[in-house]
Order: sequence, then structure tokens, then C-alpha cells
Amino acid sequence: MMHNAANLLTIATTAGQASGAAYAPVFGLILVISVVLLTLLLIALVLILVRYRRRAGVEAASTATGSPRLQAAGIGIAVILMIIVFVAGIRGFADLITAPALAYDVYVVAGDSAWTFEHRNGKIQDDGQLFVPADRPVRLIMSSRDVTYSAFLPHFRIKQDIVPGRETKLWFEAAPGEYRLIGSEYSGEKFAQMKALVTAYPADEFGAALDTIAYWLDAYTNAGLYKAGYRLYVNCVSCHSLDGSKLIGPSFRETHSMWGQPRVMEDGREVVIDDEYARRSILAPQTDIVAGYTEELMTNFTGQLRDREVIALIEFIRRLNEVVDESGNPLPGIETADE
Repeated sequence: MMHNAANLLTIATTAGQASGAAYAPVFGLILVISVVLLTLLLIALVLILVRYRRRAGVEAASTATGSPRLQAAGIGIAVILMIIVFVAGIRGFADLITAPALAYDVYVVAGDSAWTFEHRNGKIQDDGQLFVPADRPVRLIMSSRDVTYSAFLPHFRIKQDIVPGRETKLWFEAAPGEYRLIGSEYSGEKFAQMKALVTAYPADEFGAALDTIAYWLDAYTNAGLYKAGYRLYVNCVSCHSLDGSKLIGPSFRETHSMWGQPRVMEDGREVVIDDEYARRSILAPQTDIVAGYTEELMTNFTGQLRDREVIALIEFIRRLNEVVDESGNPLPGIETADE
């Protein structure tokens, strides 16, 4: 049986798919309230039609009188029903945005109307497929490279917007099988192609399925890691330019040109730009804050980048002139795996 707490909030699912063990099913509650109110209104309408129909010898009343008690009762009942629905709904919403502690995390990046999925072991799927463990909560940690997207899993009736500059989350739990993930918000000319097949594997098969996924960084030899750094630059593009222009942080062009030379920090210290300085700036950026760059603090990438990815970024900066031109455009052959 499919289980997802969001089904209770999104309403458009069947009772067999939704689980109400922890809280009232909002859809069923609203449905019952609607049916009861509609029935009462129809009964009242029929009684009024019968009692106040035109009859011979009966003079119609010239005016109608109001009933403050009836009005107060109606308002009171409506407020009580709204509170009941709100309480049930807020519990569903809290469950929707709070994944279980042992959820399996998948990092989702939406860009150029396409999905990229990265597993915790570094394996990346960008071929329109996503492998997840069955009968276990799966949390999608999503971000956008360019415009606003919306991830929609029709089978579970759940949807979450993906906004540039923000990290949004969505979780579900699936039985073994295949499910669709589509982009439900227009994002450009390739919008119709923004879809993926989510395959849920039983626990004893999931590990083997992951082993079939190639980790993209493995396609680069140690000597060619500097080229892989260009692909990892997507994590840095909003803060560090490649053409020398000043953004939130120093341009990688400036750092490259000063390699081996001292750089002045905000506290007056001079730190030599080398591999250790670059690693420290990625994993502990608050240690050495460059003079003039204190308005916004850099993201700490500890735990977000594997050691080989950190090395690739360092080599990318150190050998920047071998990767991009003066305008920051990639040189021929850089965007493909090395020899």
C-alpha cells in the first residue's frame, strides 16, 4: 500500500492510498462536512417550498423577519467547522514538510528544464531515472539553477515548487514499482521533456541498483580533475566569477592570478594562496575572510562535497587558464571527460 502523509492534505487521492493513522484525513473530513451541509440545505429548501407555497385563501406575508439567534448559531457552527478543518490540515501540512529522521536523502537539481539526482554516496542520475528504496521514506532536497520549477509526483498527489536561491524539500514512501516525476510549471522550451521515471526497489535489491549508476567524477583521472572542476563550479557560480568581475566573493580569476602570492584578509593578516588556503576557503570559509568581502558570508561546504570533488575544485582554480578563457567561457574539450 502506498503511504504518504501529503495525500491527506492534497485531497485528490483515494482512501486506500492515504494513511490516517496519525491524524484525521482532511479529504474525508471536508467531504463529510460538505455532504451534511448540502443535505441540510436541501431539506430546508424542500420544507420552505412546501410550507410557503402559494395556496388559495392564504395571504402571503408582506415582509420577513430576521432571527439574531439563528444567525449567531450559523456563524458559530461555521467557525467551529473551520477550526476543525484547520487543525486537521495543519497536522497534515506539518507531516508533509517534516520527513522521518531515517529518510533516504536524494539531492535534486533542476536546471535547463531537466532533472539531476545525486545520491548520498555521490552517484548521480541525469538520464531521466531515479532509483529509490521501497517501503522507506525518501526525502527530495531540491534546488534550482535558473528559474522556478515544480516537482509533481502524480501517484502520490504531491507537488513542491523549486525556487532559485532556496532549498525546498518533499518526501514520500513508495511500494516496489515505477512512478512518474514531472515538472508541472512552465520553465522554457524543453518544459514538456521535464520528466523522470522513479523506480522503487526492495531493500535487498536497491544496493545492486545503485551499483549500476556510474559516478560521473570517476570518468576523470587524477591528472584531469581540473577539468571536472568546471562542472562543480555550478556550486560557486552565484558568488565567484570566472572573468574577474566582483560578486559576493572574490573572482576565481583573481585567485588564480594570485596563486602562490599573499592575500590580505579582513583582520589584516596576509595568507598565501595555495592548495591549503583553497581547501580551507571551501570547507571553513569563515576562517579567512578576504578584505572587502564581509557583507555576505560564504556557504560552508563541509559534508556537501566529497574529498575528490574538493580537490577537483582546487585544481580548477589553480589551472583556470587551462579551463576557461578570459571571459569565463570553457575552452574546447573541457566539458567532456578527460583522457
